[in-house]
Amino acid sequence: MEFIFEEETWQEPEDISVYPDIQARRVKRHRAKTRRMIILVLAVVLLVTAAAAVLPSMLGKSGTDVYDSRIHIEWTIENRADILAKLNEEIWKTLPREEKLEVLNAVGEIEACHLRMEWDLTIEAIEMPEGVYASYYDKERKIRFSEKVLDEASPYDCVLSIAHEVYHAYTYRVIDAYDQLDEDSKRLLFFTDVERMKSEFEHYAGSYSKYQDYYNQVCEQQAREYSEERAKLYFVQNDSTL
Repeated sequence: MEFIFEEETWQEPEDISVYPDIQARRVKRHRAKTRRMIILVLAVVLLVTAAAAVLPSMLGKSGTDVYDSRIHIEWTIENRADILAKLNEEIWKTLPREEKLEVLNAVGEIEACHLRMEWDLTIEAIEMPEGVYASYYDKERKIRFSEKVLDEASPYDCVLSIAHEVYHAYTYRVIDAYDQLDEDSKRLLFFTDVERMKSEFEHYAGSYSKYQDYYNQVCEQQAREYSEERAKLYFVQNDSTL
């Protein structure tokens, strides 16, 4: 039987079972083709993975969702029961300021997750005017807590204050999103309170203003309602440990 070669192609006989060398070449070519296919698939996978990592930064975005719950633990009252046990009245009285701030930081993380907001705030204790429990500073991304309140107030009042200030941080993020809307969308009834709160933050009636001016601001009303509702949960759901 005659083999006819033309450049790199050749014609095989119909029955190659009696030609072991031809069978071996077929197997070799098949294996080579399989290796090339595997290499190609791996290259595509690596390319897609690299693109997923690089493209978000090229577009000016982080590679994760805003509140990071898809790749990090979503903190809840239930899964932070260990540290929240320190909110027990008797335990709380014995804690140094630093440890109290750690507990309140955990509360802040839980509230940020609940609000679907990234937790990038810091909490610090400083001397503050009489009657002021805490304040939020958006430019610095800080919650400042009164040293006196931290030393003397009940754990419930401290949780209430942190939840209140975290809600202010959340309101700022809502306003940021609102500012990205077109004018027609901003006029929708749904955003009436957002527009008003934006104006209130720009002309904020703080603790040095008349009390009623401060108290009746929509941003303060909403923060009070939210924090009062949320603070209760820390002392109800953890009843077995607190």
